[in-house]
Amino acid sequence: MVHGKMTGIGCAYKVCSASSALTVTCLYNKIGYYTNGVMWENGAACTSAADCTTYPGSTCSGGLCVKEIEESDAGANTMCPSNSNMTDASRKKFLEVHNYLRSRVAKGLEPDALGGNAPKASKMLKMVYDCNVEASAITHSQKCVYQHSTSAERPGLGENLYRTSALNVDRVTTAAESSQLWLDELKKYGVGQENMLTDALWNRPGMAVGHYTQMAWETTYKLGCSIQHCPTFTYSVCQYGPAGNYMNQMIYTIGNPCTDDSGCPGSYTCSVTEGLCNVV
Repeated sequence: MVHGKMTGIGCAYKVCSASSALTVTCLYNKIGYYTNGVMWENGAACTSAADCTTYPGSTCSGGLCVKEIEESDAGANTMCPSNSNMTDASRKKFLEVHNYLRSRVAKGLEPDALGGNAPKASKMLKMVYDCNVEASAITHSQKCVYQHSTSAERPGLGENLYRTSALNVDRVTTAAESSQLWLDELKKYGVGQENMLTDALWNRPGMAVGHYTQMAWETTYKLGCSIQHCPTFTYSVCQYGPAGNYMNQMIYTIGNPCTDDSGCPGSYTCSVTEGLCNVV
């Protein structure tokens, strides 16, 4: 009931004739009892929309963040019609959340557990959805095995994985939650102001940040994902091209995000409001 990411509730009641007992049942649109899960983030209540960062497009009302109303997932599959495992709504949600979070990183708005916020990014690319990358992610997710595919199975692509023991979770919900959890490795474990992926950073026991670093990798711009309803868990797989997570390389170039096209590599253009560079 008090879970910080809960945004929807539906209730019903019934008076049972045999005993005249009143039964009330409420269902919520988030599962709020994950073991070791955070119920809410500590801090002052919101005073403006800028304070509401959990869901893109949220506003602030009475100290609470109000999530933008989303279209329901009608099951349309027009973006990648040859791939049958995904819907347009879930594809759009993956892409929306990835670019929203990359934009926040680029603007220096994401906290780092090792101190301060992650540094700003000067050449962060805006992601586009790719049907071929999605097809590769679908192939791996359908195995229903929670482990990374081999590099030979996804040449040139990076990969992020997420699972929840909750069964048959809505695809759009899973897309948003898995994307956010990957990024949250930054504020849980930290990367540091050096912003470089090193062996020491990569091999910290119980403090993996590889999902975050792939998600924030500057030159990665192709995204394709799959959500699989496996027998014992709901599985989310995203693959990325070109792959990131190369040892002893910067996750991204540190500097102020672009404000015009001259701030982007080559012929790329600047999405000024996002601080990201458009590849197409």
